Amino acid sequence: MGRRINRITLAALLLPAVTVANAAGIGATVANPMDLKPAYANQLELKNFESQAGESLSFTGNPLFADQVSSGSLPKVGDRLPSEPLVVMPISQTGEYGGILKGTALALESGTSEILSWRQVNLVRLNPADNSIVPNVAKSWEWNADKTEITFTLREGHKWSDGDAFDADDVVFFVNDIMRNEELTQSVWGNWAHGGETVKIKKIDNLTFTFIFAKPNPVFLHYLATSGSYFTPWAASHVLKQYHIDYNENADEVAKAAGFESWKENFKTYYHKWKDAVTATEKGLTVPTLESHILAKATDGQTRAFVANPYYFKVDTSGNQLPYIDRHNERFLEKQIWTLEVINGNIDQKSQNVDLADFPLIKENEAKGDYSVHLDDGQIGPVLVFNYTIADKSKAFAYGNANFRKAMSVAINRDDLIEQLYLGLANTDQAMPANIGFATAEDRAYMTEFDPAAANKMLDDMGMTARNADGYRMAPDGSDFKIFWEYSLQFTRSPEFPLLIAEYWRAVGIDVLLKEVTTELVRQKSDLNELEIGMEWDLPFEWTLIAEPKVYSAPWAIGGPITGATWVKYWATNGAEGEKPPVWVEELRTASLAFASAKQGSDEYMALGAEMVKLNLENMVLIGTAGAVPQINIVSNKLANVPTWNLNAYRAGFAYSQQTDQWSFK
Repeated sequence: MGRRINRITLAALLLPAVTVANAAGIGATVANPMDLKPAYANQLELKNFESQAGESLSFTGNPLFADQVSSGSLPKVGDRLPSEPLVVMPISQTGEYGGILKGTALALESGTSEILSWRQVNLVRLNPADNSIVPNVAKSWEWNADKTEITFTLREGHKWSDGDAFDADDVVFFVNDIMRNEELTQSVWGNWAHGGETVKIKKIDNLTFTFIFAKPNPVFLHYLATSGSYFTPWAASHVLKQYHIDYNENADEVAKAAGFESWKENFKTYYHKWKDAVTATEKGLTVPTLESHILAKATDGQTRAFVANPYYFKVDTSGNQLPYIDRHNERFLEKQIWTLEVINGNIDQKSQNVDLADFPLIKENEAKGDYSVHLDDGQIGPVLVFNYTIADKSKAFAYGNANFRKAMSVAINRDDLIEQLYLGLANTDQAMPANIGFATAEDRAYMTEFDPAAANKMLDDMGMTARNADGYRMAPDGSDFKIFWEYSLQFTRSPEFPLLIAEYWRAVGIDVLLKEVTTELVRQKSDLNELEIGMEWDLPFEWTLIAEPKVYSAPWAIGGPITGATWVKYWATNGAEGEKPPVWVEELRTASLAFASAKQGSDEYMALGAEMVKLNLENMVLIGTAGAVPQINIVSNKLANVPTWNLNAYRAGFAYSQQTDQWSFK
């Protein structure tokens, strides 16, 4: 790997805080299991719990809903829960109801995935202790022999947040009427297109259904529990059918009355695979969810408020319906004031997009803010991806040239960058998937050595020898050349990062114009093939790489393309539109698809993985800036039942595996 830089000694700051676990409570907890032996992590199915406990479990609801129950506008808790609720053993204590979990993000649709992960649910979840898969919305599952089909069983009596029945029909509607409807979904996302074909579904009964894949899909459960955790495989059909042309022949008229051209534009305001897109509007009040908290009121663009879901499907070992915490409050704040808000105790949990450079200040104010700050396992620093197929052809001669990209890599002074931004606590690695056995130390160090002489030679060899009056290199045809870098703080993570990179590049004669824009605009320009430098590449883990091969091959993204948009269009239209990809891009695509189907750990698997690494590095697709960057994680000391975080990244679902629904205030 690249060199480990650690010139700053932070031993005093890194000493762990001493805490005393509170194992008190009526029911069994992880700290005091009372002889319970759960089959999965810290949870049991109701029948299994009652069998081990030797008694039936009675249920208690959150006092928040007492008035509604008394008035008859809300059923009693026993009628709101499934007949088979999931029983959770709290980490340290039976929680107290109440409180507001306070968080912050940059803006609507910008850095909100951490707070989404507080309430998010999927069919299964990840047990952070050992990365195993445990039941969640699904009660159970069963694979066929070759793992091309997986059958899930839901919980009888599970209800949406509006009290309507949730069952297999809602999953069938998601697959057949949304994902497989080409008017709504032109490009299927993630693992749902495993094997090159969109998943199919077979309904067995109201509680049972089977997903059918074109090829063996052994990592599907890990996909659901990690990077796919944000994209749930169901939709509230009882609400959404009225906006769908296949179920309402007047859907177009309804849409036009609402100001849309057709039903599909209207439908997309009520359904989006990214759930925060719906709760970013007043539509989030009308579309029910299975999450632990539901939208309480329409956002004003400055805040977003959520309240406990009265129909949530989990209870603790005393029969108390989860979640314990009444409300979630999300504020959209300028990043520059986050640290002050943390120190003042106004944020209960924060990790996403927090700058490592702020760690000393945050750490030394732990007592004042009544929180604990940890450095979780390292992530990667920001990644730089030049748009090879950019619509502006005056830039394509450079961005499409591997030597230009390599020159830009070795022009970066990573030692200086890591010292200034990451306290010296990072590696000088290229951008690589995490925890993979087929990448060598030489791979991680490829083109990371600061070498301005080599950068200058590569640029000279490209014909960029002439300089303008300001001393910057011109294009080979004598025209001015300047990188126009539009960036979002969500991806640069700090305002200093683009300033430093621009300084390094200017030192080898490449002028850079910087402009901070919103995440929304970055994504729009990326979709239009107009963005010059993409940065929205999240660290993939091994299971992500298998489940979503597009994350390490064209277009190097799960959502909109980071680069190679015209290549993707070429493949999608069988060559009728777009641009034919270079040979190496085709080779990488072939290798990545074969890798996803190879037996994990086999010789073929390792060889294909190594080939993917080789092709990405030789063509310098992803320019890495730092590796193993520790991730700051701030957690209020007022919170109980917060487990140790073993994974902390977008692709691991941020707090999703930390069971925020059983957090409570002390």
